[in-house]
Formats: sequence, structure tokens, C-alpha cells
Amino acid sequence: MLLLIGGLSGAGKSELGRYLEKSRGFRWIELDRGFGGTDQVDRLAIRREWESFLAGDPAALIRLYPGATAVTIASLPIVRAPMYQDGGWVRVRYLTGAPGKCFGRANGRTPEIDRDHWNRYNGELLSYLRECPAEWKVNVFDDAGNARPIEDIADEVLGN
Repeated sequence: MLLLIGGLSGAGKSELGRYLEKSRGFRWIELDRGFGGTDQVDRLAIRREWESFLAGDPAALIRLYPGATAVTIASLPIVRAPMYQDGGWVRVRYLTGAPGKCFGRANGRTPEIDRDHWNRYNGELLSYLRECPAEWKVNVFDDAGNARPIEDIADEVLGN
């Protein structure tokens, strides 16, 4: 299974990727490190496979990373349609939550991510989250506004 994890800045995509790798046996490919760093797609030399994936054809990326693989991406780009390859779907999940809480976590981790930066890089995704399939959205906060345990988020993402 190829699992694509997107979501709001500060929602915990990298934390989930790390957890899936350490506790659930997934290979984790971190593509959410563009801010202030190198472009991971180019660093990993997977530009052709990634561009093909974004165009709606996941075959090359699946061939490159067979088996249980979780790919975490930044708040952009947005995958808007399900993808099917070789008898299985690429599972797309977006981590979401109260924007103010997600911003606070992103800013607390990386102070250079100010409100303007956060809004610029998350505005389009916030709009898309209103229309994307409900099963693609995973809220990282409980009803009281507290962060949910990573184990529970992983279970929901994996459909357990």
C-alpha cells in the first residue's frame, strides 16, 4: 500500500510518518521539508516519479517504493482524485484540525512560520478540505481541542 499523508502545517504529518515507520513497519518517505531546506524530491532523485504521481499516475512511485510505504507531503501540493494502480488504491489522507491550533504547533516548532506564511501555504488546502471526501480527513484534535494520541490517528488513517 502506498499511503499519501498531507495536511495542514502543524497537524503532525512527520510525527505520523515516524510513528508508522517505527511502530507499524512502514517505509517512511519524508517530502515535507521544503521550508528553509532542500527540495526532498530532488535530493531523493525521484522528480520524474513524483511529477508522474502528481499527474495522476502512481505506477512509477509504487514501483520505486513497493510494499507498505507512507509518503508525507507539505500542505501543497493537493491530490484531488483517488488513484488506482495494480489492484490497489493509493490511500490519501489529510491531517486536519482547528487552524489556530495547527498554526500554533507549526510556529512553536519553526518560529519563521508566521501567520502570513502559514495562511499562504495552507489557504488552498483549507478550501479543498471543505470539499474533499470525508474519509480522507483525519482530525488530529479531539472534541475538547486536545491532541489525539498518535496511535489513534494511525489507526484511523489505516482504517483499523
